[in-house]
Amino acid sequence: MGFHSSAGSFPECLRLSPSGAGSTMKTRTTSDVDVRVQPLVPSDLDDVLAIERASFAAPWNRAMFDCELLRNPFGRLYGALRDRPTGPGTRLLGYVCYWVVFDELRLMNLAVHPDHRRHGIARRLIRYALGDGLNQGTTRALLEVRASNTAARRFYHVLGFQPYGRRTAYYTNPSEDAILMQFTDWNPEDFYIRAVTLRKEGGFMLTDDQIAEQLRLTNPDFRELQETHHRLDAELQELLKNHILTPQEELLKKQIQKEKLNKKDRMAGLIREYRHEQQKTPTP
Repeated sequence: MGFHSSAGSFPECLRLSPSGAGSTMKTRTTSDVDVRVQPLVPSDLDDVLAIERASFAAPWNRAMFDCELLRNPFGRLYGALRDRPTGPGTRLLGYVCYWVVFDELRLMNLAVHPDHRRHGIARRLIRYALGDGLNQGTTRALLEVRASNTAARRFYHVLGFQPYGRRTAYYTNPSEDAILMQFTDWNPEDFYIRAVTLRKEGGFMLTDDQIAEQLRLTNPDFRELQETHHRLDAELQELLKNHILTPQEELLKKQIQKEKLNKKDRMAGLIREYRHEQQKTPTP
């Protein structure tokens, strides 16, 4: 199973290979137990290239992967790895390459070893990419797919991608339109439910800022603490506009700083409690 873009600055021919046509079928779950997703390094590229060449008629070359690993500040290359059953080391089962460009995540390349397709590896890699993008503040994820590739379109739809446009004659060999798809379902109102699903399948944790946003929406005590902290901060900044403080102003400054610290500590406690409950949440 795989898709990727051709050489160029932006995705040009994201696709799902014919071997991925059954990716929307129920997958085996053994990979959930012994597979981990982690950043790849140059020494992994021999395994990456072997999978790439087995997945695509026009595969990326080593220089293209080197660029993503070493020279592209937006690029991310992650692999799904499993400990070898015999002997030391790990085995690469699949990989995903994506860009995080400000508020957008762009899926560039995805492939799974032929022996490990239909095990949920591709789904897990995309979920991981979405989770990483969510942690970094992206608001949508983008990809293109051939109009005729109904299997790929179903696969992405299951993961939450929706079509939003069409590019005429975007692909060559053969010439074909591209369906533009995006993932935008990161509404803070249902942030917790979606983030837990992504975390369980992709292996990422919510940041403190993201937990704070969820608590602001759902917890009146946290919201009051946060608003008070912001008010105290504004008062302190106004006070500090005076270059020389009187003894009374110095005392007031210390009082505000102490109260700010107290509010911050209480908010941190609520965030820790939330994270603890999050970690106990059973897999959906």
